[in-house]
Amino acid sequence: MQRDPTSQPSSASELQKLRMALLKSLPEIYPKSAARMVADALADPLFPFTFLLRNVLVLHTESNWRRLPPAAKKTALLRLLRERSSIFCRVKDWLGQKMEEPELCEALLADPGKGAEQLGYCIHCGGCCEIASGLPDFPAGVEIPSAWMRLFGTGLGPYHRFCPFLWEADGEGLSLCAIHAWRPNPCRLFAEEECRFLLADPDFKALRDPAALVHAGSCLATCCQANALR
Repeated sequence: MQRDPTSQPSSASELQKLRMALLKSLPEIYPKSAARMVADALADPLFPFTFLLRNVLVLHTESNWRRLPPAAKKTALLRLLRERSSIFCRVKDWLGQKMEEPELCEALLADPGKGAEQLGYCIHCGGCCEIASGLPDFPAGVEIPSAWMRLFGTGLGPYHRFCPFLWEADGEGLSLCAIHAWRPNPCRLFAEEECRFLLADPDFKALRDPAALVHAGSCLATCCQANALR
């Protein structure tokens, strides 16, 4: 698998510390069942933690977000984490059942870069997946639940800024499509030209700044250290 050159061990270590701090604070934030679900998601190396932090960075650039009072921002961020954790756990449970079928072995998450390596240009930056929603045009015969097809079209909610099915490979900041074998047609059409254009975008480069990610993680951790969301 080609790797995103902006991924640095030092920032990864800082992000891991922030993830652990979040895990410790969950019982004080959510009701028991929700705290357990979010903990299961956060502790999983496939959970898109880096992309969640990039989501936070994007929100901070939006004028509507900047106008929100601090209490509303806190509530929104904690809901963001809970909703993202919920879809992650549901998709992972579904995939766990599908992987028992021999013909689906090529979709195993242990080999997230197989298709991209054949293309030769993907560095798993995740930029092509950082959309709140997309055209829910799936190939005929796709087996994912119809509700998830609709979810691709509507998005997870007002403050989500990346695809519901974007995961992270081994907690290393590398993108992984949880439904790659069943992905919609618009995703299949995203090719090298679009990829190069995105990688050259200054705004996108800013999202991949390791220091900015650590700052976003600190903002999220601060929310979790304050009042509980019940």
